[in-house]
Amino acid sequence: MHQVAFFLLFTEYYKKKDLYTKKSNVNKLTMKKKICMILLSFTVAGLSMYAQENKTEDNSVQLKRTVRKKSENQNLKTDEMITYRDFRFTIGGGYARRLGEIMQSGNTDIDKLTEGLKNGYNIDVEAQYFFKEHWGLGLNFYYNRQSSSSNDILIGDIMIRDAKENIGFTYIGPTFNMRYNLGSAFTLYMNLGLGALFYRDEAILDGGGYSYNKTVLGSYASISGDYQFNQNIGAGLKLSVGGGSISGEEFSMDKKDRMSLSNFMVTAYISFRTSK
Repeated sequence: MHQVAFFLLFTEYYKKKDLYTKKSNVNKLTMKKKICMILLSFTVAGLSMYAQENKTEDNSVQLKRTVRKKSENQNLKTDEMITYRDFRFTIGGGYARRLGEIMQSGNTDIDKLTEGLKNGYNIDVEAQYFFKEHWGLGLNFYYNRQSSSSNDILIGDIMIRDAKENIGFTYIGPTFNMRYNLGSAFTLYMNLGLGALFYRDEAILDGGGYSYNKTVLGSYASISGDYQFNQNIGAGLKLSVGGGSISGEEFSMDKKDRMSLSNFMVTAYISFRTSK
């Protein structure tokens, strides 16, 4: 009975209602426009920083740095070079919200279970190396998890007494990083990258188990504000979007439909920096 109930529930669950997926062509175009706008914003910001970095200065040495500064008590010669090469490492966590649409299945209990999978938590880690004042490369890792449970789900004449589902997103990939000093203690960071996204869906129905795993190409973009407590330690808040998608053919749907694996994340973090 458990296996029969399990099969019927997830047949309805994945074929009749799209789990944060099944977007119309209009919604696809809207999402593409949003992605293009994000990429355009990063490009404009990058060009602006590049122009500023290459602007000549009138016989003076810029003392303010994004990561560390020369002591104001030091007398620098006008021809002294200031290096901007340094490492940055951050670790943090926070809130994650699943992106994409939910199509109603017609079953209130299933819809309630699905709705609970929209909100969860995230863990975010990144390492960066800046070879210029405003430019650098890095590696980003994040893990998102959303869980939901429900009782007494009736599908036809079958009653599922206890249902629970957990979904996880693990992403890792290289990033192109930009930074801009907003003052003596504040720095703005922007990251953009591509990488591997590992998706896992686990469900338990009255003791019976089900799991689905998929690896896809993912993308990542973030913007964060960093407050520097001292030369090596800081903290900040990051807004980021990461994810990918799966073809509807995986769930016996139209191949034009896509299942969204994207999340919007708000992360509080601690940062550590070392300078050469």
